[in-house]
Amino acid sequence: AKRQQNLANFRSLLKTEAQMIQIFENKIDLPHNIISALAHRHGREPQTFWINSSDADYQNLRRFRAEGLVRFDGESNAVDESERIHNSQALVAVLNDGYGWVPKYRSALEHRFSNQNQSTTIILLDPDANIISLIAEKSNKDVNEQQNDIWSRVEMLISGAGSEAYRKGRLRIFGSHRPLAGCYYIFDDCLVWNPYLTRFRPPQLPRIELKRTGTVAQYLLTDAEVLERELAVKNGTDLVARLLNSKR
Repeated sequence: AKRQQNLANFRSLLKTEAQMIQIFENKIDLPHNIISALAHRHGREPQTFWINSSDADYQNLRRFRAEGLVRFDGESNAVDESERIHNSQALVAVLNDGYGWVPKYRSALEHRFSNQNQSTTIILLDPDANIISLIAEKSNKDVNEQQNDIWSRVEMLISGAGSEAYRKGRLRIFGSHRPLAGCYYIFDDCLVWNPYLTRFRPPQLPRIELKRTGTVAQYLLTDAEVLERELAVKNGTDLVARLLNSKR
């Protein structure tokens, strides 16, 4: 009897809070009310709520934000970078061969190369690097195919507006003999990192977007800066010059 009374009191309490419940008269009303409630909730703005400051997820989120993590995706194509490629005053891209990236963003790169106020540096793996066979093996290619993939992307980059951008010094394409730890895309406001795996080349690499002010971003920025400076003063690292000389 006490349980029944408690249940009755609980029902009475709920009925006094009109926003908490909605009465249904029969089983047909119930699914309709559920759908209506979900639609109503979906249309509302997110609500502010309190959480315990010692909550592990909250602490991890604070650490991620402090390190400059903006977004993490399991697949590199989760975000279209066309707008950033269009708008960033300076762009540095470090990647093995540009096999997928160059064709995907060819239109955005063409638009960029035609802008006289934007500079672009692209660092690829040198086709003559000693490690080219390992990269080819990881991609299930033979060495010649891997080398041709790199040269074809260089040729694609300097076709159209890229040719003038290269002549005017707004586009530089270097070849690195050092192994690259991943793809770096350095924009004015952020850095996007796609880390490479050691032996397996998945269909899509992870995508990590970082603010340029975070600790991890500073490591990557320094790495790219040192590599770029090193290649700029070495002979034979200009892949465009080598490609044009080979055709003479």
